[in-house]
Amino acid sequence: PPELLPAVKDAYSYIRFSSKKQADGASLERQLTGTRKYCDQNNLLLNESLTFRDLGVSAYKGDNLEHGLGDLLLACADGLIPKGSAIVVEALDRLTRQRPRAVSTLLGTLLDKYGLEVHLTGIKKVLMPESQSAAEEGMDLLYVTMLAIRASEEQETKAGRLSDAFSRKR
Repeated sequence: PPELLPAVKDAYSYIRFSSKKQADGASLERQLTGTRKYCDQNNLLLNESLTFRDLGVSAYKGDNLEHGLGDLLLACADGLIPKGSAIVVEALDRLTRQRPRAVSTLLGTLLDKYGLEVHLTGIKKVLMPESQSAAEEGMDLLYVTMLAIRASEEQETKAGRLSDAFSRKR
């Protein structure tokens, strides 16, 4: 019976990669295809009339907050993305590579302020605005903090290597 089927939820994608060089590769297509497939498999209706992309924009210092991710937050503030919708993104480091406190603030804005689900398709993890228990919410917070530490440290390591290489060339 139709009343047993879960309701279809609206979903909006956010796609990001950090370098212009990646635009020549498969990053955009991989993320688009992955998002569409994930939505099809998880009863999400991908709204492609609003797309949020940062193609060739770093998330390490939050530059994407001034572009596509900032547009996504503005769309939430303006009510274009209704409470209860899903934001679909390949991985947490696509949203941000900032340090854990900034990640926590961003996720708090999406989950608590705007009441959105955040779907991380690469690891099939859904962060919910309403957790079933304090333990579940705490474990999610620990998990995303670990992901944020890893992404930020990875970026710091890359930046250090580039700086060293640049110094040697000079």
